[in-house]
Amino acid sequence: MRPLSLHTPNGPPASDRPGTLPDGQAPSAKRPGAGLAPMLLSAADLAALLRVSSATIWRLRASGKLPRPLNSLGRQLLRWNADEVRRWVKAGMPDLRTWEVLDRR
Repeated sequence: MRPLSLHTPNGPPASDRPGTLPDGQAPSAKRPGAGLAPMLLSAADLAALLRVSSATIWRLRASGKLPRPLNSLGRQLLRWNADEVRRWVKAGMPDLRTWEVLDRR
Protein backbone atom coordinates (compact mmCIF):
# COMPACT_ATOMS: atom_id res chain seq x y z
CA MET A 1 0.00 0.00 0.00
CA ARG A 2 1.40 3.41 -1.02
CA PRO A 3 1.33 6.34 1.39
CA LEU A 4 -0.94 9.22 0.46
CA SER A 5 0.64 12.23 -1.18
CA LEU A 6 -0.81 15.61 -2.01
CA HIS A 7 -1.43 16.43 -5.61
CA THR A 8 0.22 19.69 -6.63
CA PRO A 9 -0.71 21.88 -9.60
CA ASN A 10 2.61 21.01 -11.27
CA GLY A 11 1.80 17.33 -11.34
CA PRO A 12 2.67 14.47 -8.99
CA PRO A 13 5.63 14.78 -6.62
CA ALA A 14 9.05 13.96 -8.08
CA SER A 15 9.11 10.63 -6.26
CA ASP A 16 5.94 9.56 -8.12
CA ARG A 17 7.22 10.52 -11.58
CA PRO A 18 8.64 7.62 -13.56
CA GLY A 19 12.41 7.70 -14.05
CA THR A 20 13.23 9.93 -11.08
CA LEU A 21 14.55 9.30 -7.61
CA PRO A 22 12.88 10.72 -4.48
CA ASP A 23 15.26 13.71 -4.45
CA GLY A 24 14.39 14.54 -8.09
CA GLN A 25 17.64 13.25 -9.63
CA ALA A 26 17.69 11.00 -12.66
CA PRO A 27 18.72 7.37 -12.13
CA SER A 28 22.46 6.77 -12.45
CA ALA A 29 22.00 4.65 -15.57
CA LYS A 30 20.81 7.76 -17.43
CA ARG A 31 23.83 9.91 -16.48
CA PRO A 32 26.62 9.96 -19.09
CA GLY A 33 29.53 7.73 -18.14
CA ALA A 34 27.78 6.26 -15.10
CA GLY A 35 28.82 2.70 -15.92
CA LEU A 36 32.25 3.42 -17.41
CA ALA A 37 35.53 2.64 -15.68
CA PRO A 38 37.66 5.75 -15.11
CA MET A 39 40.64 6.32 -17.41
CA LEU A 40 42.55 8.31 -14.78
CA LEU A 41 42.79 7.44 -11.10
CA SER A 42 43.13 9.87 -8.21
CA ALA A 43 45.15 8.89 -5.14
CA ALA A 44 41.88 7.92 -3.44
CA ASP A 45 40.83 5.80 -6.46
CA LEU A 46 44.24 4.10 -6.54
CA ALA A 47 44.06 3.45 -2.80
CA ALA A 48 40.64 1.84 -3.18
CA LEU A 49 41.85 -0.25 -6.13
CA LEU A 50 44.89 -1.51 -4.20
CA ARG A 51 42.92 -1.77 -0.94
CA VAL A 52 45.26 0.50 1.03
CA SER A 53 44.86 3.95 2.61
CA SER A 54 45.48 7.20 0.77
CA ALA A 55 48.39 7.87 3.13
CA THR A 56 49.95 4.58 2.02
CA ILE A 57 49.66 5.70 -1.62
CA TRP A 58 51.64 8.86 -0.84
CA ARG A 59 54.26 6.89 1.12
CA LEU A 60 54.63 4.38 -1.73
CA ARG A 61 54.95 7.21 -4.24
CA ALA A 62 57.59 8.99 -2.14
CA SER A 63 59.61 5.78 -1.82
CA GLY A 64 59.49 5.08 -5.59
CA LYS A 65 57.26 2.02 -5.43
CA LEU A 66 54.41 3.22 -7.65
CA PRO A 67 54.27 4.07 -11.36
CA ARG A 68 54.84 7.74 -12.11
CA PRO A 69 51.57 9.74 -12.05
CA LEU A 70 50.56 12.04 -14.88
CA ASN A 71 51.05 15.68 -14.04
CA SER A 72 49.66 17.17 -17.22
CA LEU A 73 46.68 18.46 -15.24
CA GLY A 74 48.97 20.40 -12.91
CA ARG A 75 51.42 19.66 -10.11
CA GLN A 76 48.69 19.58 -7.49
CA LEU A 77 46.28 17.41 -9.48
CA LEU A 78 48.05 14.10 -9.95
CA ARG A 79 46.33 11.21 -11.70
CA TRP A 80 47.51 7.72 -12.57
CA ASN A 81 46.70 6.11 -15.91
CA ALA A 82 44.33 3.23 -15.12
CA ASP A 83 45.71 1.04 -17.95
CA GLU A 84 49.28 1.56 -16.77
CA VAL A 85 48.30 0.67 -13.19
CA ARG A 86 46.71 -2.56 -14.43
CA ARG A 87 49.86 -3.46 -16.41
CA TRP A 88 52.01 -2.60 -13.35
CA VAL A 89 49.95 -4.90 -11.10
CA LYS A 90 50.06 -7.68 -13.72
CA ALA A 91 53.87 -7.30 -13.87
CA GLY A 92 54.11 -7.95 -10.13
CA MET A 93 54.16 -4.32 -8.90
CA PRO A 94 57.90 -3.65 -9.37
CA ASP A 95 59.53 -0.48 -8.05
CA LEU A 96 59.47 2.65 -10.24
CA ARG A 97 62.91 2.22 -11.85
CA THR A 98 62.28 -1.42 -12.75
CA TRP A 99 58.80 -0.60 -13.99
CA GLU A 100 60.03 2.16 -16.29
CA VAL A 101 62.58 -0.24 -17.84
CA LEU A 102 59.93 -2.98 -18.25
CA ASP A 103 57.29 -0.61 -19.60
CA ARG A 104 59.58 0.71 -22.37
CA ARG A 105 59.83 -2.71 -23.98
